[in-house]
Amino acid sequence: MWQDGFVAALRDPTRPPAITDDARRYAALAESLAAHFVAHYGAPDRRSALPAAEAELAFMAELCAGHADDTLLSVQRELTDAGVRERFRVIGG
Repeated sequence: MWQDGFVAALRDPTRPPAITDDARRYAALAESLAAHFVAHYGAPDRRSALPAAEAELAFMAELCAGHADDTLLSVQRELTDAGVRERFRVIGG
């Protein structure tokens, strides 16, 4: 998993972290989502949007934990006077 290389680097700071396929996919997803935040939601730039993209990916990973592979999860967000309202739906699985 992408975290493994990071944790290994913390144990031995002289050793660079391993770059795995999972780490590359995660980085590509984060970059793509950050670009989406800039293009569609008014984030000032990719660098500013990247922490929010990474937080969203972590949230999605947590949401998916415990579901079978090939399960489709739907998240609907709505801005209300009380804040953001989220609805979740499991389709399949």
